[in-house]
Amino acid sequence: MMISATIRSRIGRFRRGEPFTSRELLALGSRASVDQTLSRLVRQGVISRVSRGIYVKPKKSAILGEMPVPAARIAEAVARAEGTKLQVSGAEAANLLGVSMQTPVRKLYLTNGPSRKIRVGKQEIELRRASPAAMAGAGTEAGLVISAFRYLGKELLTEEMLEKVGAKLPLRVRKQLSAYATRVPGWMLSALKQLAARQRHTRA
Repeated sequence: MMISATIRSRIGRFRRGEPFTSRELLALGSRASVDQTLSRLVRQGVISRVSRGIYVKPKKSAILGEMPVPAARIAEAVARAEGTKLQVSGAEAANLLGVSMQTPVRKLYLTNGPSRKIRVGKQEIELRRASPAAMAGAGTEAGLVISAFRYLGKELLTEEMLEKVGAKLPLRVRKQLSAYATRVPGWMLSALKQLAARQRHTRA
């Protein structure tokens, strides 16, 4: 009972709508006790099971009812539990930066951990193990830019795109980008330098 109460107390401090994994609670008790407590809380409606080993304190809307958990938050919860990093896939990064109008149907994230697929209802979230080069800047805004540029490639990355991205990026991101100069291919380094020059000109 004491272990169960401790687990309940810890979950009580979690934010609604932010997923967590059973793995994050193992320091509080055995696998069996953690699983039993979580199953009990699911039956009581205190938490919801998002996928195998992934739970959330539901966030509800008066109109829509229980709000779905964004795929990005689920991927982040898994990475946090495993102590790994995530990189937004190139296709999604390009869309977020406004240099591609294609919205990726698949929810794909690159990771330095093991590859895995997470089933959430009818949706599938894929974590795909990537090379160290593909993980440059993972989890940062600079990484978002690098991932988008890597996806577009030298031939598709136009001056117009550089102008569009440069207009959005603050100075701190430009400084982040310079830290990865040795981890990107030559053609991309040239693009990043052009991006930095455009920002300096804009801010002058």
